[in-house]
Amino acid sequence: MRRWLWTALSIGALASLLQAPPAAGAAWMTPPTPYRPKDFTLVKKDGVYHLFYIRHNYSTPPVPTEIDFGHATSYDLYNWTQQPPILPVRPDNWDNLHVWAPTIVQTDSTYTMLYCGVTDQPGLYNSYQRIGMATSADLYDWTRLDQPVFSCDQVPWAVCDSTNFVETGFRDPFVMPDPAHPGGWLMAYTANSATDSASEVIALAASSGDPTSWSDVKPLWITWLPTSGSSFAESPHIFPHNGLWFVFFTVDGPQPIAFATSTDPRADLDGWTWGGSLDAMLGLPTNSWFASEYLRDGTQEYFCYVNGNHIEINLMRWTAPDQFAFDFPPIFHVVSLTWAGIPVQEGQPAALRLATVNGTNATVNLETLVLDAAGRWKVVPPDSLGMPAAVTVTGDTTICAWTTHRWPSGSSAPTTILVRTVDQTAVTGTPLVVNPLPPPPHWPFSSGPGDSEDRVKLHIGRSAPARLAIEVETSADVAARLEIYDVQGRRVITLARGTLSRGSHVFQWNGRGAGGSAGAGVYLVRLTTPATTRVARVALLP
Repeated sequence: MRRWLWTALSIGALASLLQAPPAAGAAWMTPPTPYRPKDFTLVKKDGVYHLFYIRHNYSTPPVPTEIDFGHATSYDLYNWTQQPPILPVRPDNWDNLHVWAPTIVQTDSTYTMLYCGVTDQPGLYNSYQRIGMATSADLYDWTRLDQPVFSCDQVPWAVCDSTNFVETGFRDPFVMPDPAHPGGWLMAYTANSATDSASEVIALAASSGDPTSWSDVKPLWITWLPTSGSSFAESPHIFPHNGLWFVFFTVDGPQPIAFATSTDPRADLDGWTWGGSLDAMLGLPTNSWFASEYLRDGTQEYFCYVNGNHIEINLMRWTAPDQFAFDFPPIFHVVSLTWAGIPVQEGQPAALRLATVNGTNATVNLETLVLDAAGRWKVVPPDSLGMPAAVTVTGDTTICAWTTHRWPSGSSAPTTILVRTVDQTAVTGTPLVVNPLPPPPHWPFSSGPGDSEDRVKLHIGRSAPARLAIEVETSADVAARLEIYDVQGRRVITLARGTLSRGSHVFQWNGRGAGGSAGAGVYLVRLTTPATTRVARVALLP
């Protein structure tokens, strides 16, 4: 929507817009009175959704408003907390009149925001629009550059007159990874073509990876008046699905959101297919919608837009390669998956901690990945690692305890594991390393009576303070029973019973019996065969 259009709205028209009906299946974010949102961006960090939006104060004339970005956070897309606004206009700098249309991309641990700043300086700049940049590590504290990073004087086909704000729009950036150049970026934005300065067109700029340096690519003529039927082309966003690229943007018709599709976001006019207005696809009235956005969260896709005084967020359900419908976003969310302790040894207990909202007794389906020998993540069944495939949520925090296995079975190398929800909306940020158990040490013979000619020998070692390594050596096949007793003569556990073949056999005892942990203290290891009994006294340490 044009930035100055609000000057022409009557009080009645404004009230009608602010009371626009919701779409079926939407979550909402409504700013506090007296603000309404305009162009916005939605990102997710560490399980928290962050929404940044233009704050238009509808209680004042248009000029003194839109002077900072609203910031709201949510764990579930329904319940929002308003945070302090960010990036206020700077009276002594180039963005001294307005800040518009934020867009955010992430590189490693840095979040980069591109936005439109507007300059007003009598006789030199009249609402002159350029693209600026700010960075943040946490999405709360931002550092911005003192100069724009992209302006119309870098685009030879665009009108560029700093004193004429009506026909020199240069705003509404949307940044995404460049599919043709890994590590690079594409930026869609709104400009006015010199061939028809009264009409806007969506255009592309590119960066090799440095967000402070941009170069012109081309206009996307599919968004221009002769095809779209609209002299407006604003608030663009581009996203892929199933081999197609979609460009959505705001137009000036009775249904203000339109789109086109292509197999290549850089395609020329003949490489795009006009899709028309969104209402025809959805079968819903969209007359009060504008400034749409898209968010992919794992395998979930969300389509969002401004509707009156709020932003609506819809779960997309694809009905055809180029068509979708709306559903309510799920109210239950897994906020985070973290390990209770890393690393561990095979056979030891591990614990996965699930932080969730809105879902006691909900079931979380899990997917496990291991790092293979080639250094690639491979999906393997959870039970191959000893982990359950589904966890029932017991509260805001649920602990899933399991006994670790390495993968593949019998491997001598450590296993590196990641766990994520099946919808990929939450993943353990730190891998769990499961190490093989060290071989049990061979300690000197520590048994009771008998001479060196006996057919069995008993060796006791310790692989950890509270874990024993017990080795039985036999010179021939022999029937044997290996047991642990406490000093009162009560049997704690039977470790082996049956025929032991000739050779060495190693048994581990982790200090537990049928009734649970045996506890620290002195115990008797007893090996019984038809010919002899061997007994060793050992101390189990805490």
